[in-house]
Amino acid sequence: AVAERLRALAPHAPQLQVTVTPAPPERLDGGSAPAAWTGLTVWGITGIARPERMRALLERSGARGAGWSAFRDHHSLSAAELAAATRAAAQSNAVPVTTGKDAARLALRGAMPEGWMVLRIRVDVTGGWEALVESVTSP
Repeated sequence: AVAERLRALAPHAPQLQVTVTPAPPERLDGGSAPAAWTGLTVWGITGIARPERMRALLERSGARGAGWSAFRDHHSLSAAELAAATRAAAQSNAVPVTTGKDAARLALRGAMPEGWMVLRIRVDVTGGWEALVESVTSP
């Protein structure tokens, strides 16, 4: 949908094609983490515009979603919300998982909840790179 809108607005502009995949799990508290998301039961906690994308990415990666605590975009979790999400995950025998964006907000506050995982994404360019470079380097 986005690609079609961009083509309509700027039909001659080069466009990159990318794939988005999850990076291996990391623990916010620096502890050891599993090598992959496959088989993990997770409880997603996020304040991003489209939390369903986090859910879809985790599920495509082989994780099973036990539940979700989704907040409005740019929401900064309070101590009470952190505690409630941690309890909800524990009651579901799930690992609490947040996004890299939300993890950065937690780190700024010095809140690195024990046992929480962070879902970071990898973006790989699969096409269009040469055309983009050509467009910005040509006279």
